[in-house]
Amino acid sequence: MARVAEPPLGAARPARSRRFVPLAASLACVLLATSPGTAQAESSPLTPTALADRLAAFDGVWQRIELPDEDHARLASIDRAIDDLSWILRKMAGPVLRNSTAPPPKLDFFWDGERLYQRVEINGDRDIRPVELGTEPVERLDPRGEPFVSQWAWTAEGLQVQWEQRQARGTNLYRIDPRDQSLRVRHLIQITALDDVSPIEYSSRFRRTPLPSVSAARSDRPPTFVREPTER
Repeated sequence: MARVAEPPLGAARPARSRRFVPLAASLACVLLATSPGTAQAESSPLTPTALADRLAAFDGVWQRIELPDEDHARLASIDRAIDDLSWILRKMAGPVLRNSTAPPPKLDFFWDGERLYQRVEINGDRDIRPVELGTEPVERLDPRGEPFVSQWAWTAEGLQVQWEQRQARGTNLYRIDPRDQSLRVRHLIQITALDDVSPIEYSSRFRRTPLPSVSAARSDRPPTFVREPTER
């Protein structure tokens, strides 16, 4: 897998093509997975054990909680983002963005004792993506063979991934709410396929789906390793 160092993720890009039709499929691939900013580090660095505990907390299958207020806020953000476009471009872009930015019905993370992975399923194809913290942006291929760039980091607010693909770039911030243990995601998307589109920002929320039994471990997990206990 080639590591991408230049140009930096989130830097200014050359003018893009105005071809907008494939955007819905492209965005769906990374959202299953904001203009991106610099990750804010923890005020006090976490020990390796404390960081591992934070990452392990994401383990599980998370089902989307459908909240009308959050969906209305997403649609309003899209309308504001495309307000400066011409009438004909708004008619084209609006339905595509309303469809492609819809949060996925579920998120799937799993912890193998050493590392966190995200499992993404697109059109029946499975893609297992390691959550690699502190690396340079990494270029990968999605299940359709399309390239995308991503970079994971642990920040003061939670687990963050910055991503970029052919027609958009953005940030997803994942945070577990200590009040109800729900998984909250903040999405920030900058469309690059069209000029004069403002960032689209919205939130979504998920609840963990309990496994039926201890024996119902998912067969698509990577080999499990047991992390030896260490002193904090």
